Amino acid sequence: MNNQHARFERLLQMYPELNRINEKNQGVIESQIQFKQLAAGETMHTREDRCSDLFFVIKGHLQIEKIDVNGQITRMYALGPGEICHEVLSCYMKCNSLQLAGRAMTDMEIALLPMQFVHQYLITDLDFMRFMYTNLHEKFQKMVQEKEEILHEPIPVRLVKFLKNKQSTMIYMTHQEIALDLGTAREVVSRNLKSLEKQGKIKLERNRIKILDLENK
Repeated sequence: MNNQHARFERLLQMYPELNRINEKNQGVIESQIQFKQLAAGETMHTREDRCSDLFFVIKGHLQIEKIDVNGQITRMYALGPGEICHEVLSCYMKCNSLQLAGRAMTDMEIALLPMQFVHQYLITDLDFMRFMYTNLHEKFQKMVQEKEEILHEPIPVRLVKFLKNKQSTMIYMTHQEIALDLGTAREVVSRNLKSLEKQGKIKLERNRIKILDLENK
């Protein structure tokens, strides 16, 4: 089994919907898919004038962010294996781009399918669209839940939960970026992170946090 086919098999494990579409159309997905590695901290940007590819996450996690004209960043949601970035819907409907950026939270492996094949084989498939909208609904529910937690949970509890949810022993984020996610001030995040470090739960390094033990109180 060559490396390209092995990667494609890993992709199908994360996105089983693609297997049926690929078999139905004489292997067109496997023949057109491209694979790419992203290093932790690397960014991907959507283009305002056109959409070139739909990407699929095979390994790792990507933080989706919206950047306004003043350069201000709004955290949208995290994207992991088996999930879809819904900027593709803006491309399909020919709406204005949401101007999203994706930042790799860990080392990643992704797959890229050119939009012409997305339009021809994926968007026209009812089961794939059902999968996409289910995934979008789950993200919307999670965003609502996170906003509710901002109103009801204290910062130390939310911070530990935030770090645990990254599901990684090394988190590549600045204190300011975490503060934006939690809806609080950088100073508050820094103070609570230092408290966790004194308790031996984390180790603070430059622009990254090493998780040691967040399970024990």
